[in-house]
Amino acid sequence: MEIGDKVISTIYPEKKEGSIVEINSIDGTKYYKVYFGKTNESIILEDKDVKKVLSPTERIRQRKHDHHLLFPLRILSEKLDSLAYQDKIISANNFNIIPLPHQVLTVNHVLEQFKPRCLIADEVGLGKTIEAALIFEELKMRKMVERVLIVVPSGLAKQWKDELQTKFNEEFILIDRSSLKALKEVHGDSNVWMEYDRIITSIDFVKPKITRDYKSAKMNESIDWHNTNVSEDCAFAQWDMVIFDEAHKLSKSSDGQETARYKIGKELSEKTPILLLLTATPHQGDSERFRHLLRLIDEYKFYAVDSLNSDNVKSVTIKNQKRAVTDFDGNLIFKSRIVSMVKIPRDDNDIEAELYDKVSNYVSKYYNLASREGNFPFMFLLILYQRMVSSSSRAIHNSLEKRLNLLRSDFRSAKALGKMDIDDLRDVDGQEVYDEIIDYQSQFVEQGGKGNYRLTKQLKEEMGILEDCVSVAKKAAYGRQDFKVRKLLEIIQDTIQRERNPQTKFIIFTEFIDTQYYIGEILESLGYKVTFFNGRMSLEEKIESKSRFSKDYQFLISTDSGGEGINLQFCHVMINYDLPWNPMKIEQRIGRVDRIGQEKDVLIFNFLLENTVEERVREILDHKLDLIADEFGDDKKKDVLSFLQDEYNFEKIFIEAIRDRELRERELERTGSEMYIKAKEILEKQDLLVPFTEEEDPRSIVSCMVEDEKTMVKRLIEIYADFKNVELKEYSKQRNVYYFEHSINDMKLRNIVFERDLAIKDEKYEYINLNHPLVKEITNEMLDNDSLSFDLEIEGYNQNVKGTLFFYRLELTNNEGFHRRHLIPIFINQRGTYDPRATVWFENNYDFKFDVDHVNDMGERIEILKEKAESVRNTKIKELMVTTKLELMEKIEKEQEKFERYFQDKEMAIHNISIDNIREYRLNELEKQRNQERLDLNKKKNLVPIINLFAVAEVTLKP
Repeated sequence: MEIGDKVISTIYPEKKEGSIVEINSIDGTKYYKVYFGKTNESIILEDKDVKKVLSPTERIRQRKHDHHLLFPLRILSEKLDSLAYQDKIISANNFNIIPLPHQVLTVNHVLEQFKPRCLIADEVGLGKTIEAALIFEELKMRKMVERVLIVVPSGLAKQWKDELQTKFNEEFILIDRSSLKALKEVHGDSNVWMEYDRIITSIDFVKPKITRDYKSAKMNESIDWHNTNVSEDCAFAQWDMVIFDEAHKLSKSSDGQETARYKIGKELSEKTPILLLLTATPHQGDSERFRHLLRLIDEYKFYAVDSLNSDNVKSVTIKNQKRAVTDFDGNLIFKSRIVSMVKIPRDDNDIEAELYDKVSNYVSKYYNLASREGNFPFMFLLILYQRMVSSSSRAIHNSLEKRLNLLRSDFRSAKALGKMDIDDLRDVDGQEVYDEIIDYQSQFVEQGGKGNYRLTKQLKEEMGILEDCVSVAKKAAYGRQDFKVRKLLEIIQDTIQRERNPQTKFIIFTEFIDTQYYIGEILESLGYKVTFFNGRMSLEEKIESKSRFSKDYQFLISTDSGGEGINLQFCHVMINYDLPWNPMKIEQRIGRVDRIGQEKDVLIFNFLLENTVEERVREILDHKLDLIADEFGDDKKKDVLSFLQDEYNFEKIFIEAIRDRELRERELERTGSEMYIKAKEILEKQDLLVPFTEEEDPRSIVSCMVEDEKTMVKRLIEIYADFKNVELKEYSKQRNVYYFEHSINDMKLRNIVFERDLAIKDEKYEYINLNHPLVKEITNEMLDNDSLSFDLEIEGYNQNVKGTLFFYRLELTNNEGFHRRHLIPIFINQRGTYDPRATVWFENNYDFKFDVDHVNDMGERIEILKEKAESVRNTKIKELMVTTKLELMEKIEKEQEKFERYFQDKEMAIHNISIDNIREYRLNELEKQRNQERLDLNKKKNLVPIINLFAVAEVTLKP
């Protein structure tokens, strides 16, 4: 054997085929150094443990033929594997979703970039999560991405995790403060972020913190630990891809001052090749802030102030308009939304009004005290109490009673609440915040929390006020129906009559679980079937609850955290039993039903108690937001809400109004006017600088997608089952639903389908596609052997022809991330001439009716035939290399022009520096950077072919 020979190891068969790279001889015994590509390692083996792999032509000569079913299995495996190396989209048809034209275009836009870095600025409700996930899956299938980090607002982390799991079968790990400590215990001092390939974290957790002289040494030590183990370790974790949701939060001011969020965004963008920024409001009324955001995507394109023009922005941005998007038949997707504000009158002398006033006075008094003490967790808790009293008497009774009992049993936990770290809870929904606070206090008691605490006069006074509130709340909560429940039942009956459908489905949203179960009790007592969503339920429990609701249950009652990531477009009536103070939260609720796939106009009923401070605040703020909707459209109002919730603390606006009911009217008007002016400025500038992506004929978009892979997948499974003597059967009463009578490759498969639409309609069906483990196993098994030979008789051709078929795989690569793959069959007939018609027939077919020929006509002439095939092959490769090189060079030249302009402008600016040594130092550094960029681009220009003859077949073609 010689260097370069292909071999297998008899003692390491699992390493598959390798190549001899070095030979040594000692005392007559030969030792071979063999490189195994499958495991990417080199091993020295003794002569007796190495077996040469015969080439396909040598196997033909020796009449060593493979099983005839391996012929179509190998061709199908090659074709399916090669889909990842061409320019059509393969991810769109391989998951339990039906992507829409605008989503396919978004994936295509990113793939066409020289560097896959993009701003996705679609309007709210168009599925930016789906688009980002499809891009990730597309790049993963192309073997460009393995490690991905998703950075989101903390309140959206679980929603992202659940949606990726249910729709894409992707398991992501959530890393936050509590989980990081647990992971550190498992992994010790190693970088935890390197231990997992798919991570979701929140922007406010991962951002760096600043040490201060006025902070204690212990606190600064804790900050240093955070910056090292969270911010730095995350930034240096070698991600292939990073996705930022709500990316407008990565703000940098016009004067260049960087926020902590921007710093971590910049660190990750500089160290990651693939970057997606997702936001409906990229332009926040400040062009410089917008330019700094775009610099995270492309430093060279947006380095200068005058670089912010619509052409540059369009080149890195996708922005789709909600009311313009269509399905593949050109039908508009979104229906109308009809929103009704349902004001609920109450008698001022009623016990509910008395309870509201007592709780509001309690909240106002102790919020002021907590504010002076800097007790932010207690301030949070008091805000929740105020929202609970507007939600239901049951919710406020149970919560205040819990606090009163806590003060009575162990007042230390109430005092210790001030030490709780709530940074990660600021974006979290009300019930989750409340649960976290109660858990913290309970753990303090269980662990025998220590501290220098005593029962103060202030605490005694609070207990007295609480006793009074709890007493009134109990009377209001039990033995009667409150005003809201009566209005709820009235709305339900009216809606059923208008819809003329007694089975009309309703989703009812509330912030709090106590209110949720209170409503449930009332409806169940009237004979309705009710199911629930809340944040305490597992994903499996939510899926089961959704299944019940989609079938015969008429009511779903959900909290905000319970409804995240669950799409309910089969229901079109929503009742917001209570309203979150943040209007963006209301929009997120409505988005559960007013979304892609909704077939009816959506009816929304928003409940609001009359004669409350919340009513007045909401009237003022909603009026200003309605002006935005009237001027720019309702969808634009939704877009800008995401920005406004960052700029304005809605909780503070409401609580301040409650604290000072008389003096806040003018300030509320001023705040509302500010919001209107700011929103208008944002939308006007955004429309100018971030234009909508041009619409395309949805039917033409199909050409961007691979269409026939599902047919190939099904045929691969059928032939492989035949090869393994396992029968694939169709259920007699379920068309296009299959099962294997016996396990195949240790998998027991029942209720399997090859049609995506069937899998979406019924979650019990298992969708067999390119990403299914069985398909991956089969293709990997078939592609392991690169030396196949066959002797076949194939029917279905238009004439009788004999000859030899050579099957080549050609890969064109620059070894820097650019790959194209082509399968090249070449048919040489028995006269020894190239047959182009038969060759094209093999190029276009993979499903053959054949048998073993058993007639070896050309084995002795195989080398001559191979030479002829190689001559034809080389001509084809030359043509493919020319067209591929042109495609590659066009992208590289655009990139080169861009960075050369950048360096020229930088050089001119540095020449203006008057101090000689500083000027020379910066010029030298700039030249180093420029030379490195040129070197990197020159590497990418080097296109090389990798050719592999993996199969040869003696073929008799027949009609």
